[in-house]
Amino acid sequence: MTSTPPESEFGPALARLFRQAGKPTLRAASEGMARFGRAEATPQRISDWRNGRHVPRDFDTVLPLIMWLNRRALDAGADDLVSMPEWRRLWERHHDPASGARLDTPFPGLASMGARDRDRYFGRDDTIAALSGLLSEARDSAGNRVVVVTGVSGAGKSSLLGAGLARAGEPWNTAIALRVGPSGLVGDEVAAGAALVVIDQFEEVFALDDETRRRAVLDRVQELSDAGSVVVLGIRADFFRACVEYPMLARAWQDRSMILSEMSDDQLRQVIIEPVRMAGGRIDEGLADLMIDDLHQASTEGDRAGRLPLLAHALQVMWAKRTGNRLTVGSYRAAGGITSALAETAERTWAALDPADHEEARALLLALVQFGPRRTPMRNAVAPSDLRERFPESATRIIDAFSDARLLTVSSESVTFIHEAVMSAWPRMADWIAEDADLIQWMQQLAADTDAWNESGRAADHLYSGARLATSQANRAELGAHRQVLLPAGAAEFLDAAGRQRTVRKRLRFASITLVVVLGLASAITAIIATRQASDLARQRNSAEHAAVMSSIEGLVSSDPSLAARMLAVADQHYADDTEVSSGLLAAYTSPLARSLDGHTGAVYDVMFSRDGRLLASASNDRTVRVWQRTDGAVKPFREVARLGGFGSFVTSVDFDRSGRLLAAASGDGTVRLWNVADPGSPREIATLRPGSGAAYLTRFSPSGAHLAASSDDGTVTVYRVDGDRPPTQTAVLRGHTRAVRSLAFNSAGTVLATGGEDQTVRLWTAADTDTPRPAGEPLRGFPSITHALAFTRGDSVLAVTGDSANVQLWNVTDPAAPRPDTTSLAGVTGGSWSIAANPVRPLLARAGTDGIVHVWNTTSISDPLPLWELQRSAAPGAVRMVSTVFSPDGQELAVGRSDGEVDLWTLPPGLLPDRGALISGVDMDASGRRLVTVGSDARLNVWTRDDGQWHQRGGVDIDRRANNRPSVAVTTDGMLAATANNNGGLVELWDLGDPDRPRRVGELRVGTRYTNALAFAPGTRELAAGIDDRRVQRWDLTDPAAPRPVGDPLGGPGDLIRSVSYAVDGSRLAVTADDGNGYVYRLDRADSRPLVLPMGEEVADATFARDGRYVVLAAGDLAVWRIDDGPPTVVSRVSDLHAESIGRSGGRLMISTGTREVVDFALGADGSLTQGAAVSPVLGGSRTVSNWVLPTDAGSGPGYPVAGDGTGVVYLQTTDRESARRWVCTATDPLSGAERDRYLGRLSADDGCP
Repeated sequence: MTSTPPESEFGPALARLFRQAGKPTLRAASEGMARFGRAEATPQRISDWRNGRHVPRDFDTVLPLIMWLNRRALDAGADDLVSMPEWRRLWERHHDPASGARLDTPFPGLASMGARDRDRYFGRDDTIAALSGLLSEARDSAGNRVVVVTGVSGAGKSSLLGAGLARAGEPWNTAIALRVGPSGLVGDEVAAGAALVVIDQFEEVFALDDETRRRAVLDRVQELSDAGSVVVLGIRADFFRACVEYPMLARAWQDRSMILSEMSDDQLRQVIIEPVRMAGGRIDEGLADLMIDDLHQASTEGDRAGRLPLLAHALQVMWAKRTGNRLTVGSYRAAGGITSALAETAERTWAALDPADHEEARALLLALVQFGPRRTPMRNAVAPSDLRERFPESATRIIDAFSDARLLTVSSESVTFIHEAVMSAWPRMADWIAEDADLIQWMQQLAADTDAWNESGRAADHLYSGARLATSQANRAELGAHRQVLLPAGAAEFLDAAGRQRTVRKRLRFASITLVVVLGLASAITAIIATRQASDLARQRNSAEHAAVMSSIEGLVSSDPSLAARMLAVADQHYADDTEVSSGLLAAYTSPLARSLDGHTGAVYDVMFSRDGRLLASASNDRTVRVWQRTDGAVKPFREVARLGGFGSFVTSVDFDRSGRLLAAASGDGTVRLWNVADPGSPREIATLRPGSGAAYLTRFSPSGAHLAASSDDGTVTVYRVDGDRPPTQTAVLRGHTRAVRSLAFNSAGTVLATGGEDQTVRLWTAADTDTPRPAGEPLRGFPSITHALAFTRGDSVLAVTGDSANVQLWNVTDPAAPRPDTTSLAGVTGGSWSIAANPVRPLLARAGTDGIVHVWNTTSISDPLPLWELQRSAAPGAVRMVSTVFSPDGQELAVGRSDGEVDLWTLPPGLLPDRGALISGVDMDASGRRLVTVGSDARLNVWTRDDGQWHQRGGVDIDRRANNRPSVAVTTDGMLAATANNNGGLVELWDLGDPDRPRRVGELRVGTRYTNALAFAPGTRELAAGIDDRRVQRWDLTDPAAPRPVGDPLGGPGDLIRSVSYAVDGSRLAVTADDGNGYVYRLDRADSRPLVLPMGEEVADATFARDGRYVVLAAGDLAVWRIDDGPPTVVSRVSDLHAESIGRSGGRLMISTGTREVVDFALGADGSLTQGAAVSPVLGGSRTVSNWVLPTDAGSGPGYPVAGDGTGVVYLQTTDRESARRWVCTATDPLSGAERDRYLGRLSADDGCP
């Protein structure tokens, strides 16, 4: 007997929607569908659907009708409409009635998984176990019980803290969830003794507009921890730098943090397959592996952890498009695959809106975006009442459309994006954010200022004035009529009030003048009052101007650091006592800065220096080549001296020969043209060549200048012999590529030619600088896209390859016949590229990205290149593509061709020493400041010397290697002897540096240390102090390093691990610091070895003596100066909560490295007083990869010092002299334009900051 399937609910639901929409005619419904991008369905078909007959098998066919009816129903006031996900379920049950009995969807999509989803949370069992162990460790500790769970956006932190912990054992499977709201922490009441409190998305604390509220949240977290609860904070990894500004968060991050890394392929396979099995479904064999492979292809190796939202959304969409209860490759392709599913969902939802609503939709979606520190885009939760107040009625249907598509989450309290991935993976949204970045940041500040005005009772002194008011009014006008709704709640009234106040003050000033004229005697009284008012107004104006200028600089540091540096030079003249300004100006000294050359009207596809660096040539989409000549001492570094035309299409490349007399350029018209440019202002054309067929892509002279190679659209490379001014002679056509050859490069010796192109291979040719280059062997394969660009690194042993994908590979080509990959994916790459260049002098590699970023790596270690800079120069991040790049012959400049026709000329900072491809853990200098020694996590000692004002890397040697290498180093005053000790103790090695090119091991000390590696030489001697064990110090006479002799007995006293040792300038005292919370000072000229004990109450990291020996400075949580010359030791000066880690000396200043990743300048007075100066940390905007800056004990007479310790592997020679920094900025940046002065500086706009 056959059972009758249940009656479909789809038809009745559609009939009811017709009634809610006002009973439109079938013809009107048919025409309405066309407005949503679909061809009209006939009235008869719509009638059938309404009666539950012939319902389409493709939900997208009926979706436009539902969207059109929904809009009419909303306009008619209906408030109980069926949601879009429910419509899809009705449609699914119509075609598969049994599906209603199964799990609706096993995949949550972009929504984070909570405790209710514990049964469908897969792939993280090991992580849950590790987190449970970390929580137990925190519970059992006597101190801080705060645990940080961090990872990139999209790594799955929220789901781990929700569904993952719900799968853990007692007591961690029941958590009290709190969140950061506009007024502080909100959520359920936390009972006394609660085991676990979880605060997810804790980075929202940095979006609070009031520091008082932020502190209140942090204090509440500390209270919960102190009361015995374990508090877990879920924090995005890109907020690390913001977190370490707060001691409690810095300690938690250091002591108990879990980094949620990318999932393995096996874990991803569980995520895909297990939920399907749980739902009673099946999956095509091989589909999971296909999705995992696509996920890897859609992301770089360093970015995979954050791509889980793409997988989650693709799975959800694929389930909705499944065949029966089976996931097939077809349903996966129909969903758009990994890379397109989310973007297609968002774009489809956008396209389905009424076009009349598009402007309002853009404004509404941008209102849901805010910026965190360093312009990081974040979700902004906005109250529905706020949106209703600011937006017209169309807002409701816009929100419903994106909510139904599961791109927004909507509650009675807030509307927000379901995940940050919507903002980045949907190209349209990402473009909007880039275009409106400045406005969004301004509106964010405007919202905070509006709230402050309201909270003050609308006090007049909170209103904008001067430049800030003018800037705000200009920004408001820029919004236009449609986007005024983007203004925060109350902001329009705030700005109107400020405008009225300005008008009133103008009238008052006029009235005051009139009153002075009429009332002679009363004028003195009026003048006194007016003076006081003027003083008040001046203070308010200056404060507002200062805030506006600093806000503009902060916003420009990432997108245009050169403009930010020039503005800092201006600010330094007006706010000389502002340490924030001084810090920024000094940091600019160790940052690359750029000037621009304009003239082209199309994208600049290639740039090239002549061999002497005096000429620069640029090839452009505007069908011209420009020749630029260097102008020493002028405002612009180059001036245009010639413009070469005659091309029938875009110009793809340009090159000078070795002599600089010949210039070649290739074009999309299939030609390569040659000129004699001996007189750069009057080039003379020599020949027009036609290599291959189709476009000529790249042309390059061989290193000797004897040959010219040109690549073509037909897959060939043509070689010509060059003979002065005579037309070149074709000598060979190189074949092997199966598609267009887009790139070629000679090595510097002229022995190898590399070619690459659209067939995604690279071929190597030997005898490159001859008439007939020969294939070296099989082509290089394994590239994910067109090989657009090639470059040999310094030394010719490595070839860098990049192309349309976010990938850079480095190949060892020492033997061209047997090349092998050294690195298959450089870290930090975020977009495709058409150009890559190697520095001919320093181990640097630069790549111009189509995402608007020029990535620069330190390639000291080819197997592990380290990201050094991400160079940008645009009004908004990503607004301009970087198309081409080349280093100058002296390695000091980097020219970059842009998509807007400009050429950026970046000048590399003078104080930059690429030292190694690893973390630098120790640096020290001799007394002359001419010899520098470094050690690092690669267990290697390197020696640098300064000759003729320039630093040169000399020799290097491997040192004792341990697990997790973090060696330390100390150097004698004369720089002839060094001592090194690794972090796991047991051995001190001694090194003769007499020949800096060949440092050699000359002795060792076998000691009983397990962890301490503190070292110090007594000034002017060969006496070394080092740990004999972890709690005692032994002095050694190293007059003969091969036979060290102990000096005196071991010095005891510390009750815990020794952290540092330091001698007084005259060698009469020794300071020792330890984790027992004390500093110890030993008198070495007395028989009594008992130390002075200087209690600090917490671990003491470092110490140094005043030059006169009367004071010793201890670095701990506080920085304290102790007087020790006579009587009981006393603290004479203290700076609280500095979290000092190490102390160095530069001239008469102390340089303090802090736990907040800064180096702070202090003056130590003759009376022991401390005067804090500016933070003088390297890199404008701060290094994103520093764990702890390391400094030499004494850097000499100043005014600079070497500092290292971030993830770049370089030593920064940081100046402390503001005038030196100003000269650098003025030399390396363009003068401010009139528009820039007016926009950013207001009253200060007459100044440029430079002579």
